[in-house]
Amino acid sequence: MEKAETITTVVIPLLVAIVPAIITSVISFLIARYQSNKALETEIQKIKELQQTELEKIKAQNDAEIQMIKAKQEIDNQKAAFEIEKMKIQMEKQAELYEKNAQTDITKDIFGQLASGNSVFENMASGFEQMEKFQQDLNKIQRKMSSQSKNSHPAKRK
Repeated sequence: MEKAETITTVVIPLLVAIVPAIITSVISFLIARYQSNKALETEIQKIKELQQTELEKIKAQNDAEIQMIKAKQEIDNQKAAFEIEKMKIQMEKQAELYEKNAQTDITKDIFGQLASGNSVFENMASGFEQMEKFQQDLNKIQRKMSSQSKNSHPAKRK
């Protein structure tokens, strides 16, 4: 009986004092954990929202920079096209000027030859005669080369 008395006098009051403390501490631990998880989730949500707004700001800045670069590029393209057109006009004017100068030089030469007594038509006739002689010489050379090439063929050398 002494054992039963010891259990009832020592163990039961001890259990009655310890069990509520253990239960209270477990419940407090669970509540604290729940609250910390809830606070952590709230902080994570705030951070996500901040990140999202920062990403939107960066995207807006990038879009603005892209639009600015496109506008600059368009202006540069227009300037280049304008410069090309300007150069074309200058080249056309220069070509017209060269053509006029060439016509003037030819006219001056013709009148100079007429004034000196040389007939332009005589010079042209002599030029045609020289061309005809050159053509005849060329034909002779071609005939000579073709006859040599026929005789120099390796199959006909035997």
